[in-house]
Amino acid sequence: MGLHLVLHPMFHKLLPTVALAASLLDPAAAQVVPGAGGFSVFLPGSGNELAQFPIPTIGGQPASVNVQSLPNDWFRVACSWNLAAPVAQDEVSVEISLQFAPDRHWMPHLTPIQGVIAAQRIFRSPAIISGSGDKFFAAIPDLDLVGQDPEEPWFLDYDAQLGKCWIGMSNYDTPAHVIFTKAPGMVLDAGPVEIAFFVKTWVDPSRPGNKFREVSRFLWERWGHPNFAAGKPHTNAMHEYVDTAYDWAFRRWERQVWLEGGDVGAARLITDYSESPTAGIPPLTDRPDTIWNQAWYCSLRSASGMFRYAKDTGDADLFERALQTKRLALAAPNDDGIFPSVLFVGGVPAVDNQFDLAQSRWTNSDRSPLELGITPDWYHVVDASNTALWMLRWYNELEGDKALAGYVRRYVKW
Repeated sequence: MGLHLVLHPMFHKLLPTVALAASLLDPAAAQVVPGAGGFSVFLPGSGNELAQFPIPTIGGQPASVNVQSLPNDWFRVACSWNLAAPVAQDEVSVEISLQFAPDRHWMPHLTPIQGVIAAQRIFRSPAIISGSGDKFFAAIPDLDLVGQDPEEPWFLDYDAQLGKCWIGMSNYDTPAHVIFTKAPGMVLDAGPVEIAFFVKTWVDPSRPGNKFREVSRFLWERWGHPNFAAGKPHTNAMHEYVDTAYDWAFRRWERQVWLEGGDVGAARLITDYSESPTAGIPPLTDRPDTIWNQAWYCSLRSASGMFRYAKDTGDADLFERALQTKRLALAAPNDDGIFPSVLFVGGVPAVDNQFDLAQSRWTNSDRSPLELGITPDWYHVVDASNTALWMLRWYNELEGDKALAGYVRRYVKW
């Protein structure tokens, strides 16, 4: 049984009582302790305060706060209300103020300007992680609560310059691509409302410290493994989805997806619905045929999955396509170690998918800060590093092709 500490809303007005409760708790033993109007989070065994947060309110009503200690120095902090009537409030959140100057930050999505958030829609291993030297702080929303009410969507936010982060609920809009912004109009239903999160502080003296290890283990053990063991979220066998995807890409839409030049080949960067064999409309764009081995779009990564599945199923055609993609990655000209990430293919006839590698042009990603004078003619170290990583994985996990090891070795030396 872990330590339970409940702070009722009435204590919000009894600051001397709260302060007394804090003095009775040793930070070395209890890392999340109450203080004047809120809570402090300490590094275990040190008395070093890493974060603090006030008690949130809904319609002026402060939350009842329950702090529960869990194994491995994790704590669950639950802020709960029982509303007598619906309350219109654009946002309800816990604002965490960091009490140290982090030199490392992580969250599952970028929030570069005020009002931009990591919305519930983008909760992929959701957590906020900050570190300084060997000290780390992490907060994880309670995924058992997230998404329970579609009218009360969750979000994370982090302002590294202010040293503040937020876990809470707010409506949001999607003004562009994967940019999520807070939106007004949230109404909280009468009855119970709860925002809960898990928090941990720890010291990792290793160099370099793995700031993800503790969080990844917690996410896997609490939610990942139980869901995986139960066969969630899908009910069909995984191979049915994979078969459907490869049948679409390499049979029904092969003309639109696959490009091949002798013993090399790969999937095109983008294919959209206007290029469907049955669309009956002009293509939406006249984009050139390109093949990418870049940080976001990496054909070698896709080919590694094709290789694994072909070995499992004995699919000779899929296996050969994987090898063609590997050979194309190795065909990128190596300039004393550094190499390009994008191939503009040349000589593609109208009736089949063949291209002439000799007529094609190697370049780099157009995700370039042109305003700084950096163009696709510049090599991209992140792109090259990502491709080199997939080459090493291929070498270590799929086949010990010495050409891959040699290619990466030249890059590492560079």
